[in-house]
Parts: sequence; structure tokens; C-alpha cells
Amino acid sequence: MELDVGPFTYTVRLVRDAIEHEGEACFGLCDHLNRTILISDALDPTQRLHVLLHELFHAWQRHCPARLDDEEAVADLVALSMTRLAVQLKANPHLLDELDAPAEPTEAACGTSAGAPTDEALRVRKRIVVPPDPEDPHDRGWVVRVFEPETEH
Repeated sequence: MELDVGPFTYTVRLVRDAIEHEGEACFGLCDHLNRTILISDALDPTQRLHVLLHELFHAWQRHCPARLDDEEAVADLVALSMTRLAVQLKANPHLLDELDAPAEPTEAACGTSAGAPTDEALRVRKRIVVPPDPEDPHDRGWVVRVFEPETEH
């Protein structure tokens, strides 16, 4: 699924299990550099929608920053993001149906944690390191591991 965030298009992907980020499990992740939002299939469809909207708001906040202590600025940003999503849903009423679909089989978790299995043990085919954005003091970067597809026996 693709969603517009201002002038940018983000790809939304449903991935297997929880997403590991900065040593903790999470259910969604917004990658501003690659304009991708990952959603965990460990959630039911209603929770997936909640996480999608949460991560989508991170994307809007990134590209159209608003001071969080300015209630009117935040309200304008929320209204802008919801209006844009409503316009996209009106044009494609089945857009969110993808949240009910099975997760992509080759997508991996993000980040690393102590005691986690090694890339070799997990049959990682590709490791992508996304460096932190130097303009964002809260962005610490992240890692994507793409697994070898499971073979059928």
C-alpha cells in the first residue's frame, strides 16, 4: 500500500512478528529516509490500523513539523493528515484491506538486541543499515535484515 504524506509517497508494508528497534520490540516503525512504514502482523486488524495511523503521524510530523506545545499547530497538522488520508480512502476505498493480508514472508525485524540470534543463524540474506538523520536528535538509525525465503519441504 502507498500513502501520500505531503509531497512524498510512503510505502506501507506488513511484516512478520514484532519489529525490533533499538533493542526493544515494537509493532510499527516509520523510516523517513526510505519513506517506508512497517507494521507488525502480530496485531489484529484494528490494532494494525491504530499503529499505521500512529506511524503515519510520525511521517507527517517529520515533513510538516509542528511545535508540540502549540495546540493550534498540532490541530492543523492532525487535520491536514486526516484530510489527506480521507481523500486517498475516498479514491481507493479498499486501500486499508491490505492490513488484513498476510505479512510479507521475507521481511525481518529491525535493530539488534543482546542475546538475539546471529544473522547467520537467522539465514539473513541482506542487512541494511540506515544511519541516523543528523538533523533529528531523536533518530538513532536502524537496521533491516532481509531473510532467505523459507524452503518448502
